[in-house]
Amino acid sequence: MLNRNTFLMLKKLFLSPRFGFTLLSLRVIELFNTFYAKFHYKPLFKPKQIVFRITEQCFLKCKMCGQRGQRGRFTLKQREEMNISLSLIYKLAKEMSKWSYKPLIKFTGGEPLVLSTDIIDLIGYLKKKGFVVRLSTNGVMLKSKNLADKLVKTGIDVIGFSIDGDKQIHNKIRGTDYAFDASMDGISNIEESKKRMKKKVPLIMITTTLSTLNESQIQKVVDIGIKKRVDWVNFQFFNFTNDKLAEKSHKIVKKLYNINEAPWRCFSNESMAKVDINKLYNTIKKVNKMKLKFPVTFLSIGKLSKSNIKSYFYNINNPLINRMCFEPFSSAFIVPPGKVAFCIDYPFYFCDNLKHTTLEKSWFGEKANNFRKHFVRYYKKNGKNFPHCQRCNWRFNY
Repeated sequence: MLNRNTFLMLKKLFLSPRFGFTLLSLRVIELFNTFYAKFHYKPLFKPKQIVFRITEQCFLKCKMCGQRGQRGRFTLKQREEMNISLSLIYKLAKEMSKWSYKPLIKFTGGEPLVLSTDIIDLIGYLKKKGFVVRLSTNGVMLKSKNLADKLVKTGIDVIGFSIDGDKQIHNKIRGTDYAFDASMDGISNIEESKKRMKKKVPLIMITTTLSTLNESQIQKVVDIGIKKRVDWVNFQFFNFTNDKLAEKSHKIVKKLYNINEAPWRCFSNESMAKVDINKLYNTIKKVNKMKLKFPVTFLSIGKLSKSNIKSYFYNINNPLINRMCFEPFSSAFIVPPGKVAFCIDYPFYFCDNLKHTTLEKSWFGEKANNFRKHFVRYYKKNGKNFPHCQRCNWRFNY
């Protein structure tokens, strides 16, 4: 029998049937691939999900962010090319539209909406081609009603707003005094545009990353969801590693791939994982008992027990879920200026620059399969993913 939260998730997905079906098919393929890849590292299918980190630009500096936070890689190394060219994405859209199925398209950053109407025109083009599209944003630029209107008109399926808590906490984490009010205006503008245009989509989702900075804010975020009448509230746990595992991964990657890059070092920040387990668990338990009109979900670390939550934050060597990461077999991550990687947060191994080849050729190519081969061998030998992957949220999402 379905519990109330599962029922609400299915109800919300029904508002966008194509998104629901695409998400379900992605999850099925991911689970199949984790089984199949143990016997054969070459993928059977083209990627079911394409994630574009379309820009490295962002006007905020969130404290927990591995890209621009206190230890973010942009404080260590600046990049000359900050964006994926829109012409390249249009080219890839034409290629993917000829596939037997259309993959789920996600845009993240940086802040994608710094590209303003250009990315909105791109989303409109993708929707006309029949793609399901999701956008992750801090929501600040959607304080512009004109921009919100244009985005809703595209028919985009899901917009995820990153919210950390109430005004004081959110602004403190984001490093500004305007972010919270602007984001709240952005959510309201999207909702008003939907009503005016009589549209069921986009689904409005609030996504919150829980750390020591905002562990007390779960109820506050849920209250914001109630006030703003959002469709979904999702809580992620802080994505982190430690110096010991970071160095261990560095040595492994250097040995297997002859690569000296170690972007996961920017996520080595255990201090933000020192949460109060009792308070966190009790609040989660309380929220799960609330009779809400929208689903509230938490990171899938197995049973959401006090012991599992404690292990997540305080025992990083416990993988919690031993399943092999399915992303190298299901998802293509494309980062500036147009390189294919297998991880959006820790892009250290690049298959090809798509300016010079097709996505399909890159996906099934020698470089991609070389990565998968060593990745699978490591997993089969050690029974776990690379050390820096232990608290990567992508590994727990299914």
